[in-house]
Amino acid sequence: MRIREERGAALLLTVFFVVITLALGVALLTFALRSRETVTSRERQMQAYYIARSGADTVAQAIIDKKLTGFVSGAIAEGELEPGSFSVVIDKIGEGDSELLLTSTGQVGNTTQRISLKLVKNAVFMDDMAIFTNEDLNLNLPNLELLPEDTIVVGTNGENIYDTRDKLEDYQKLTELDLSFDSPKLPEKIDLTQVNTLDTREQEAPYIIDEDGYYDLIYIGPQDDLIIDTDILDDDIILVVDVFDLKGSLTIKGTNDVVIYVTEYVNIQTPNAIVEEDEASFTLIAMGTVTEFNLIANGIFEGNIYAPEVTISMHSNHTHLIGTIIADRLTGAGDQVMGKIEYRPPKDDWGDFDFIKHRRTLWTD
Repeated sequence: MRIREERGAALLLTVFFVVITLALGVALLTFALRSRETVTSRERQMQAYYIARSGADTVAQAIIDKKLTGFVSGAIAEGELEPGSFSVVIDKIGEGDSELLLTSTGQVGNTTQRISLKLVKNAVFMDDMAIFTNEDLNLNLPNLELLPEDTIVVGTNGENIYDTRDKLEDYQKLTELDLSFDSPKLPEKIDLTQVNTLDTREQEAPYIIDEDGYYDLIYIGPQDDLIIDTDILDDDIILVVDVFDLKGSLTIKGTNDVVIYVTEYVNIQTPNAIVEEDEASFTLIAMGTVTEFNLIANGIFEGNIYAPEVTISMHSNHTHLIGTIIADRLTGAGDQVMGKIEYRPPKDDWGDFDFIKHRRTLWTD
């Protein structure tokens, strides 16, 4: 009797352990399956998140590189990116195209993640920046005067703006800006096979340019006057010049813009370079191939200088530059250095040369 009871108890105990083991096995299997599903879900979330970022970054880079404008709020850009896809909505949140909000949705299977990236127009002179250099900027040059004193701003990609004489307040000196400007490219509309020469030592006055053209040399002697007249054809004038040696005066006539691209050598030793009409502008663009750029003006030079890969050397303390300068470096020559730089903002497109680009701000989830 006891043996049967013991055998019955052992059987019940065995059944109990089998049931417990099966229950534990089922629980562990369920946990493993759920864990796998959780891991897979997290992987998809991460994949969707980075696809969303990649989509926004791709669209942002296209806008920056191609300088795209004229957006309509709600414009959509889509693309495939393994193992999913992205959709980017572009919205204007500032005046014109000044600020853009890119809202990117990444999708992997049924999992989606959304992020936002803001682009703002990176116009260097937006805050009255009169001078920008890639290298450190030295304001300790003798006789250097910056106008208007209270509002002018200068900046550099370098770590330092040297100003031991406290010409400007700290808020007017911007360092480590991490700004970049496109290398100048020659305009395609200029026929470089048609070569002109203007040399006042060999040609008789008057010296007038009234249309686009390519010049291997423009030399204006100290007693001579060059007139660039945009009213004759009522259009902007674009010149490509290898050697631009201006020792005489320059007058921009008319209400249109003048842009001069220089490829080899620049010497500005003019008594005056004047833009007569407020609607007009004058921009001097130094290509990266320019080996020497001297600014020795002894009067008013009215215009904007774009030379992001070139060192500009200033030699005269009688110069009064009215405009802006973008250069790789800005140097002086002993005691004979530039006198005044008076800020005048350029047009957004600098005549025919667009330098404004968007830049990224912070990501937001």
